[in-house]
Amino acid sequence: SSVTATYDQALPEFTACTAATGYTLNGYYTAATNGTMIIDKEGEFVSDVAGYTSNEGKWNNESAKLTLYAQYKINSYTVTFDDQGHGIKPDDQIINHGGKVNNPGNLTANGFIFGGWYKEAECTNAWNFETDVVTSNITIYAKWTAKIATSLSWSAATYSATIDADNDFPTLTISPNDLIGVTY
Repeated sequence: SSVTATYDQALPEFTACTAATGYTLNGYYTAATNGTMIIDKEGEFVSDVAGYTSNEGKWNNESAKLTLYAQYKINSYTVTFDDQGHGIKPDDQIINHGGKVNNPGNLTANGFIFGGWYKEAECTNAWNFETDVVTSNITIYAKWTAKIATSLSWSAATYSATIDADNDFPTLTISPNDLIGVTY
């Protein structure tokens, strides 16, 4: 967009450019890269420049000509990992718009099998670290499946068996604290 200023007159209202998806307008500068910011992202003059002084709010040089360049910054987003109550939660990652998440690896948890990282807590759609990109703040969820124990072992000296007079099968009482091994 452009603004035409008239000598010795107040500046006309300024309308900021719309940023491309994934970017935010940073301001208008005297050069395409770096330079001095003259107009901020809200459209306010923040620096004096040849032909304009902010204390008067007018163009004061009839021959002054100025070209300003819009500069944008890429948006960054937070990627949070939810371990869903098992394993050790990986650190959050800050990823630029359109960037890929670094795979935090497989988690481990006693009694569970790690099943990958997913886009939702219900673990329906797997996150593909090779192709999926970040376009907003997101949470990626760990999927778990409980292991089924195939054998249990206890210390031999801590159990007792009783036979009920009405039942031919003994009842074995074992304290959970006496469990010494689980095999999956």
